[in-house]
Amino acid sequence: MGVIYYFSGTGNGYTLAKELAAALQADLKSMAQYLRQPEEITADFIGLVAPVYCMNVPPVVEHFLATVRIKDHPYVFYVAHMGATAGGSQGRAKEILAGRGLKLA
Repeated sequence: MGVIYYFSGTGNGYTLAKELAAALQADLKSMAQYLRQPEEITADFIGLVAPVYCMNVPPVVEHFLATVRIKDHPYVFYVAHMGATAGGSQGRAKEILAGRGLKLA
């Protein structure tokens, strides 16, 4: 079973993550909620959905990526949503996770 973690400031990310979770038959969870009540994540795959802030990863998402506890090494993917360009947000997410020994697809 998979899980989709999302961060949404306006509701767009929530809507995208909700549709993605339904299509993939995955659980849907908030990154902000995880940060309030951290737990070890066990899943076959983990999807991450977040907006682009100033061509980068939002601070809340960066904190989530730097502290999330993931068991084993599941398939992890990142969906950045934005108005025009993703900037360096996906590269930054990959860099943070790689520093923790996790591979972003």
